[in-house]
Amino acid sequence: MAVKDVRAYYEQVTNQYVEMKRVLKELETVPELKASEAYKNIDSIKAQVAKLQENYNRLSYIIFLLNEPTKKEKKERYVKRESKKLNKIPQKDRKEAILEENKEILTNLTSYI
Repeated sequence: MAVKDVRAYYEQVTNQYVEMKRVLKELETVPELKASEAYKNIDSIKAQVAKLQENYNRLSYIIFLLNEPTKKEKKERYVKRESKKLNKIPQKDRKEAILEENKEILTNLTSYI
């Protein structure tokens, strides 16, 4: 997968994330009868939203890393400029946390051997 493909994929996920936010906003204004139906499925809705948001956050961090310059002086400016966006990405969706999560999964899997 080339960088341009990753950027196109990120664009698609971003559009889906924006659509999700629009739908959630719309859910706030639904009539009472439909709202009670949505409330019955609230756990399912929360799980779906969490998964989509997690995918968006992880891809956002990947794009951040792809755009990060290699020269130290440019890197510092880039991180400073993008810090607002970076702060919106939870620690659990960043490189170190993902690698640690994968390490735990592999440890658990190897315990079965």
